[in-house]
Amino acid sequence: MSNKIVFGKVTDSSGRAVANVKVAIFYAGMREWLALAETFTDRDGKYEVSFSQDAAAEGTGIAVKVSTAKTNTEIFRSSIDEVRFNASEREEINVKIIQPLPKEDVEFTFLVSEVMRLAKQTAIAYLQENDEHRDITFLSKELGAPAEKIEHLVMAHRLAKSTKIKPAFFYGLFRMNTLIGNNTENGNVSQNLAGHISIIEKKLRFTSRLLQITLKKQAEGNHIKGSGSL
Repeated sequence: MSNKIVFGKVTDSSGRAVANVKVAIFYAGMREWLALAETFTDRDGKYEVSFSQDAAAEGTGIAVKVSTAKTNTEIFRSSIDEVRFNASEREEINVKIIQPLPKEDVEFTFLVSEVMRLAKQTAIAYLQENDEHRDITFLSKELGAPAEKIEHLVMAHRLAKSTKIKPAFFYGLFRMNTLIGNNTENGNVSQNLAGHISIIEKKLRFTSRLLQITLKKQAEGNHIKGSGSL
């Protein structure tokens, strides 16, 4: 029983690699598609799957479907003109996604899965960057990702522990430069990490305290009725 291999790269309309999307391979008949194998693209947008040739029916070609990782939203499907008929035992099929990618936390999900894989038993919130443990530098080089993205990921998980708010929320704010200025690439990473966490936690405590005072004043002024006074 021999295997076929299908491999390739998924890119967007600008030619940039699309990481962490699901690539499913099918045998495409005239009226039906038979699922064969699926995988996820790596950080370079590359994928590779193998499957038994015995699963094929004569006269069928190889088709590809690409979906997002989180919501399984279809973003590409081979047209009849794109189905690869008479494919070789090792067939390269590259996919270009023309439509805008759905706005979901693909980057966050991908980073979390990759960092967890490399960090093994060390929780993301406990990753460090100091003379003894240069975790962020290691992960940045290993994943080929900017150090500031790893730093944002660590900060998001630390803040999630202290606020009980999901880390994806904080990560999104960091990437939009909402909580800190656009200067995380400047200076020492370990100093940035410790300094930014301290500043943000102070901001959150201040905001929380301000909200408590505001609600108290509103309640006292009958803007908000207290419990049991409905």
